[in-house]
Amino acid sequence: MRAAGIAVKQQEKTLTDEVVRDFRLSGDAHYNNYAFDQALQAYQRALHYVSKQQTPQLWAAIMLDLGRTHDELGNRTTGLDIHTHLTTAVQAYNQALEVYTREALPQDWAMTQNNLGNTLHDQGIRTGGERGTQLLAEAVTAYRQAWRSGRARHCRKTGHKPTIT
Repeated sequence: MRAAGIAVKQQEKTLTDEVVRDFRLSGDAHYNNYAFDQALQAYQRALHYVSKQQTPQLWAAIMLDLGRTHDELGNRTTGLDIHTHLTTAVQAYNQALEVYTREALPQDWAMTQNNLGNTLHDQGIRTGGERGTQLLAEAVTAYRQAWRSGRARHCRKTGHKPTIT
């Protein structure tokens, strides 16, 4: 009886993994075809089956997918939707950074920092004024973080000292 329960749990996990994979692949296909609304729906469906506690890296990857998609939607829309999508993208990237830490996953962390910088840059340009300047400064910080991470990796590999901190 116990073995049957374990088998059922394993089968449930396998099916859930397949559903998440299929939703993400669907999202990727829509994203690559510039159908960002459909991509967003697919990624949101995938996220429904994933928890940060049980599969943190997969959860963070989906948050990154959501961030990229909201960024694209924010750059292709008008009115208040611009702010809504770009703000949601920033939130998604920041959530992904809770898992993609510099120490644990430095390449994913740097990539997410770069994406965060791109979105903050877009948001700063579109916002303008003092708040826009503040967002652009945050974008520069994110870019520097990503750059330093890549530079530090390069220096460790080559034995060179970093010249910019």
